[in-house]
Amino acid sequence: MFPRLTLEQAFQLGKSYTTSLFSPQLLWVHLWVTERCQLDCSYCTVVDNTTTDPSLSELKSRISHAADLGAVVVAFMGGEPTIRKDLVQLIEYTHSLSMLSQVVTHGKTLKSKRLEDYCIAGLQLLELSVDGYSVNTSTFFSGKTDSPKNLLGDESLFDLLESAREKYSLFFKVHHVLAAENLSQVPLLLELSSRRNIPISFGYVHEEGVFFGQRRVSYADPAVQKELISALDTIIFAQQNGALVLNSRDYLLDGRNALLQGDFQKPFVHQQCDVGEYMVQVGVHGKIYRCSVQGKTYGANFLEIGKDYFSLDLHGSSAMKEGAYGCKVSCGSACGDITSRFRKNPFGIISRLF
Repeated sequence: MFPRLTLEQAFQLGKSYTTSLFSPQLLWVHLWVTERCQLDCSYCTVVDNTTTDPSLSELKSRISHAADLGAVVVAFMGGEPTIRKDLVQLIEYTHSLSMLSQVVTHGKTLKSKRLEDYCIAGLQLLELSVDGYSVNTSTFFSGKTDSPKNLLGDESLFDLLESAREKYSLFFKVHHVLAAENLSQVPLLLELSSRRNIPISFGYVHEEGVFFGQRRVSYADPAVQKELISALDTIIFAQQNGALVLNSRDYLLDGRNALLQGDFQKPFVHQQCDVGEYMVQVGVHGKIYRCSVQGKTYGANFLEIGKDYFSLDLHGSSAMKEGAYGCKVSCGSACGDITSRFRKNPFGIISRLF
């Protein structure tokens, strides 16, 4: 299930990971290649179809700099990254620099030929965002039609992904956002994960920055709280019984406990996040996001930073930790939780995947 590494990738991973044991070292780069998307998900506020995409040469410069800094994984983010016709070239270039490439996608454009082109180019990691499995009957669902990311029982995309897993050692997982209208789908997606041996992760609706107030809108309703607690109980129970849930237990339990306490004045997940020390998120403009849940709050230009950006904490992670947002201590970022968990216990997670 884990991606097959080249000797060069294995060497780079081992070198950077060993360095990270002693001091902060860049391991992951989340690289926004577009802010455009064909979909309009109710909980999403990161899409901007008016922005201009960075050019191929600009993105290659950022990928090359990521390699110079010792990065192991470049994750292509959006928006919807598969909108870009040159995504194959970006994957190929990343692979040529001995880094792993990841695509985070809704999967609606992943036809057989395109997926194979990505894999041949060197794609090794894929995250599929899924809102549900069956027709949404939730009382919190107000739409006239189901989310375009609801599978509606169609598993054909997973047939393609499993074929790519067998043929190219593609590692893929499902990610599900715990929006109010999606909570009834949690048991169905856990069943899909178990039946088809697919790792799955869950994320809360963000609160800070451009997302400010969204969690209160979604989770302050007592009826929503009750259903979210039930969903979290289901996830935690499944994880305890061997389900391939990639979130840390603390991520799930802290969210549950905050709901029971009814405190929505602060972010409610207490975890150590890797942003600014082991991971950076680079926007379409080439600047570093201070943090994904602070929205469009920018730091340095990515091409201008060196390795001391991490070792000397030039990102300001320590200051952020003490700041008004409680960053790096209180946060609902699933990507921050999962990357941190993998870095701290890579062999434990890999052994569970196998």
